[in-house]
Amino acid sequence: MRIYSNFKYQIFDYKLIGNLPYYITSRILRYFLSAEHKPKRVVVTIQKEIAERICAKPPNMSLLSASIQLHGEPKIVARISKNCFFPRPNVDSAVLAFDVRELKNFDEDSFFTAIKAGFAHKRKLLIRNLERGLSLSKEHLNNVFSAAGIAKNARAEQLGVEEWIKLTQNF
Repeated sequence: MRIYSNFKYQIFDYKLIGNLPYYITSRILRYFLSAEHKPKRVVVTIQKEIAERICAKPPNMSLLSASIQLHGEPKIVARISKNCFFPRPNVDSAVLAFDVRELKNFDEDSFFTAIKAGFAHKRKLLIRNLERGLSLSKEHLNNVFSAAGIAKNARAEQLGVEEWIKLTQNF
């Protein structure tokens, strides 16, 4: 994917609004949400199933939902039938909207390293995924989980974003 970033003027206060190609939705969102100057608000039309995954709550969280929810509280504000488009796609769409929150003094790299390791092996205990993926000792992770108030038998999809933040801040 090629995104042009050599604009003549730097834009610091902008909104991301669009009908995103379904096959690269997550890449486009990740690009803008990881940029130095993030949009203030996001309003996009995307595939309905992806919008539902982005808005998921525990125990149905995913790497995608945690990644987006770190930056805001996404909501599906409208559903659009596939019959409203020409040519007609194979799937329904949804309009997803959220204000992008400012993350001050927060280590996003550590957060994303942790959630990638945590979601690496679905149906495995989170503590085991983190032990393997981050090369941390079980004893250290037991202390981290206790400090964050997270059960040692938790799975990645059971944690909300706030719990992930607590967890990564205790590493």
